[in-house]
Formats: sequence, structure tokens, C-alpha cells
Amino acid sequence: MDRQRKHTMLHPALALGIWMLVALLLRLFHITRESLWWDEYTSHVYLGVSSLPEFLSLNRTLDPLTLPAYYCLEYLWTHYVQDSVLSLRLMSIGIGLATMPLVYALGRRFYGPRAGLVAAALVALSPVHIHHSQGIRMYVLFVFLVVAAVWSFVQLLDRPRSGW
Repeated sequence: MDRQRKHTMLHPALALGIWMLVALLLRLFHITRESLWWDEYTSHVYLGVSSLPEFLSLNRTLDPLTLPAYYCLEYLWTHYVQDSVLSLRLMSIGIGLATMPLVYALGRRFYGPRAGLVAAALVALSPVHIHHSQGIRMYVLFVFLVVAAVWSFVQLLDRPRSGW
């Protein structure tokens, strides 16, 4: 029975790829429908300045509680990749999608490949994660960094004497 069951399951990498494709399609759906909202505008308005420190300083005048990591990425993306609202939303989508393999790895590490796939599917289908992946704000990066920190901590516990 187990041998037959193994043959009917998709390979975990293929299944993860399918869930990532689903996540991408859900995040791209109506991506151009929304205009900038106030929180996005507070950083977007200053993206044309000539330096990153000036951008971060000006950004704090409209949004004093900004966390600089995402805004550094936003500024660099605008100046070295493309300067458009759609492009910035695509950057956030990329960060959101990058979270999925880490979530899968954590689920697999603690409960096996099936749990990893369920965890990745939940991220793919999460309305909150979809919303923040489409935005030009730091929330999607925050989630990615938290998951990366947890994954790194687990790696450290598993191999305490390695380069971690």
C-alpha cells in the first residue's frame, strides 16, 4: 500500500512549484487595479531624490515609523531596475514568493514533506499574504525575514558546530 501511495504522490519539489505558480497567479490578479494608497505614497513621493540617505530622511517626514530595510530595496529597485508602481509591486511579489520555500522547509523539517506542502499552500492561498505581496510596503519583507530567521535558528540548532 505504501509503495503504491508513493507513486501517486507528486514529487515535493514539483508540488511546491505548482503552489508557487498558484501563488504567483493569485498575486498578479488585478495587480494594476489599485492606485497608490497613502502608506505607499509616503515613500513613492521621494523616490526621485539623488541619494538613498536623503530618501530615507525625507521618507521619515511623512512616515516616522518606517523600517529602512524595505525602503532601501524600494529605492535601489527604482534606480537600478525600473521606476514604476507596477515594477515595485512585482518586487514585493517576488519577496512574497521567496517566503514559500522557507515555509515549506520548516514544515518539512518538523513534520515531513506533506506538512511542508500544506504550509506552503496556506501561504499561497492566504488573503493577507496576497494583499501584502501586492503592496509597496515592508510587511512582506518582514514576514520573509521572520521565516528566514526561524529557519536559520533551526539550522543552528541542528548543526551547532557548522558555519552557522
